[in-house]
Amino acid sequence: MLLKALPFVLIIGTALALPVEVQMQADRTLMDFMMMSTNRASDPALQAYCFGRYMPILNQINDEFEKQYTGCQDVYDATVKLIDSDFTEQRQNATAISKDSCQSLQLCDGIDSYIKSFECFASTGAEQSDILKTMSGNAKASAAKIQERYFSVGNTRDQCFIDAQNVYSAKSTDAYNEMFACLDGNIVTPAAHQSTHSHY
Repeated sequence: MLLKALPFVLIIGTALALPVEVQMQADRTLMDFMMMSTNRASDPALQAYCFGRYMPILNQINDEFEKQYTGCQDVYDATVKLIDSDFTEQRQNATAISKDSCQSLQLCDGIDSYIKSFECFASTGAEQSDILKTMSGNAKASAAKIQERYFSVGNTRDQCFIDAQNVYSAKSTDAYNEMFACLDGNIVTPAAHQSTHSHY
């Protein structure tokens, strides 16, 4: 019976690219299922019915979970891009100031007179030092603001992951339990699975 069950069981493990930690959990569930199935459904017709009925349900649960999980990451990625765009002007200004400072100092190297060249480096260096110090302070403040906003959206994404996994675990557990019951001959009415969509 176990060998007969394998083609049906492998549908869940191979049909979808679930997140690694959830895939490992699903694999453990499948292994437990295969071990437990050896003592269930000696009737081939009952076995075919139960697998035929619950594998689509389990695959739909997996599809919905993968969609929700991917959605969590997509929202995070899009929000990070928006955050970055809010600081595009500040970054461009910092880049321009850095280039201007370098170019201003490089002009001193083109002066033939050593005295005038060193005087140029001294005066220009002091001037650019003040400019770079201000730019550095602004850049540090911008980095802190971006980090804070990244942290906030990261927490939101992680909670979205947890919610998705909780829904997946609850629905897949219910479906497995009903499939076990079906293999034992206790068939639940199909109305219980008219919809497996998450309310999250």
